[in-house]
Amino acid sequence: IHVTHSIVSAVALAITTPLGVIIHTGDFKVDPTPTDNELFDLHTFAEYGKRGVLLLLSDSTNSDRPGYTESERAVRPRMEEVFNRADRRVVVSCFSSSIHRIQLVLDLAQEYGRRVAVVGRSMVSVTEIAHSLGLLDIPDGILLRPQDAMEAPPDKVAILISGTQGEPMSALARVAVDNHKHISVEQGDTVVLSSRIIPGNEKAIFRMIDHLARRGADVLYGSMNPPLHVSGHASVEEMKLVLNLVRPRYFLPIHGEFRQLCKHAKLADHLRFAGLEQTFVMESGDVLEIDHHGARQAGKVTVGRVCIDSGSIEDVVQEVVIRDRRHLSEDGIVLPIIAINRHTGRIENLPEIVSRGFARAEDGSAFILDGASDRGQDAGKLEPGGEDRLGCDEGEDPRRPEAVHREGDVAPPADHAGDSGSVAPNYLEDASGLRGRADRVIVPENEAGVVAALREASAAAVPVTIAGAGAGVTSATRCRNRSTTPCARAAR
Repeated sequence: IHVTHSIVSAVALAITTPLGVIIHTGDFKVDPTPTDNELFDLHTFAEYGKRGVLLLLSDSTNSDRPGYTESERAVRPRMEEVFNRADRRVVVSCFSSSIHRIQLVLDLAQEYGRRVAVVGRSMVSVTEIAHSLGLLDIPDGILLRPQDAMEAPPDKVAILISGTQGEPMSALARVAVDNHKHISVEQGDTVVLSSRIIPGNEKAIFRMIDHLARRGADVLYGSMNPPLHVSGHASVEEMKLVLNLVRPRYFLPIHGEFRQLCKHAKLADHLRFAGLEQTFVMESGDVLEIDHHGARQAGKVTVGRVCIDSGSIEDVVQEVVIRDRRHLSEDGIVLPIIAINRHTGRIENLPEIVSRGFARAEDGSAFILDGASDRGQDAGKLEPGGEDRLGCDEGEDPRRPEAVHREGDVAPPADHAGDSGSVAPNYLEDASGLRGRADRVIVPENEAGVVAALREASAAAVPVTIAGAGAGVTSATRCRNRSTTPCARAAR
């Protein structure tokens, strides 16, 4: 059944089943003056209504818009004004499926003496197909190659381009940031967004508009009178018209947000006195079952996106994998690499911390100090095999390294020569041979002393190296006053 919409050759379906006729309207609006003069077939809808319709599934997109949707012809006055007033290039972006809008741009370009460059993969593809099917009339000599558009006189060029929704790799989005191989927008050019802003795309669209404005373009978009764009979907009064013509036994509003489905369902309430038995508001995956006993909602089926790896439909990615990847993308990853002797339980080498997408200081000191500060009294407890956190008991193996982050930062030490408990510079050497200078060495008597020193160092933003007894520390002197701020590279 022919219906009018923003695309050409739109149809509704009447499906005859053993239980009765099911009508699916598809996307539609009742346009009394379509540009192709193909009228909405109201008579056929009325005929089915007289015979009896089991179920009607109807477009709900504009159920929150009162009145009637404007005709496609309402766009022409505003577009004529744009072409008439533009002194330089006219760049028009619309949905590539809007053949009527593309035809309007071609007709106006010919009328005002401009040649047209068609840019964007979807725009080129749809234009070629529509022309080959006889649905689009392209005047002879009007087309211009995209690579020649910037060489032609600006007041003789119009550009049809895809990317109305600010898609990152679309043609218009690349033009907006001057990243298109053929087309650029310059001071004084006019850019027309002849489309609606689809909910959810606002941020990307307005970012693109801002980039175009920075390049000096005059950007026309949004609601105005006469309009730059009209919807292809029925408003409230047109929905009522179809409901009154069809008068179904069951009604299922489709194609819209849940709030719009609910509004459309309420529009059918008056038909309960004309044979309507029940209205169903359902979401994707819900099952409607109809038999000789009536209609009912009967469970759900799995629907939605299916993610695959490596481009093969066989490599389906499970939901748990998607969830883990989402967590990694939001939080990053911190991976400590520790080599432990499986016989002794001791650390064989300096642990190394690798992070991706996780903010921390370049040398890792801030990361270590923050973690130690947060753990409080639990800091320093790993206890592998009954040993202390860092891998060995006191008094064993004087060369055993106990650093929790790779030693070797050679940043200039702070000057704490006047602090109580200061000593002459000391040198620390780990098992890998890396050395660093320490202005102070603190030797706490117990775990609480370690925690206190780490907290003070964290507050002062001073890097710290933790070493075990005899781990290459020379000239170590016990601090008499632990309340002073520890210097760079304190020892265990």
